[in-house]
Amino acid sequence: MPEILVFSNEDIQSHEHLIDTTPNKFLNSLTPIWMEREEAETNEDYRQPIIYSMLEFEDDGFLLYQRAGGGEKRLNGLLSVGIGGHVDKGDADKATTVLDILENSFIREYQEEVDDPTPFNNSSFKYESIFRGNATPVDRVHMAIFANYYTPSSFWDVTFNEGSVIGSVELGVLLRLSLQRPDIFETWTNQFLSMY
Repeated sequence: MPEILVFSNEDIQSHEHLIDTTPNKFLNSLTPIWMEREEAETNEDYRQPIIYSMLEFEDDGFLLYQRAGGGEKRLNGLLSVGIGGHVDKGDADKATTVLDILENSFIREYQEEVDDPTPFNNSSFKYESIFRGNATPVDRVHMAIFANYYTPSSFWDVTFNEGSVIGSVELGVLLRLSLQRPDIFETWTNQFLSMY
């Protein structure tokens, strides 16, 4: 059974004063723990960090797609702006900090989900905020690490490998849609867009 990265709620709570002001310092202060995914999905003493990044294109739009057939069946059919996923143990190879592990995870997920003719550029990746929900059992075992990734590629030059692409959508349109029809978006997309 594959192992994924988790952080204990106790560890998160002891450093949560850093979340809003210095999210990078907060993340690097946490102790990485590796747990079998099956256990992590139900053990509410731990949270699975998920990098959840919006993809912005050179032509000023953001990726919008409909989830289908991915690893998380509960999200199928919902609209999403997020790329990312669980942090696998292999993401820790050659990493010296938690941020290194998380960045390795995002690069792996990005390369799995997106065929981008422009090579990945670390300086175009930026952490935005951290979200921990408690409304549902799924919320209580996950921690979203919201980020943005800018690619100098045009939307028309990039192929997306998961779900059905709706298109490259201006941020204002995404915000209006999220307010008018929150039921068509996955929870984290609504939460992410509410920051704008």
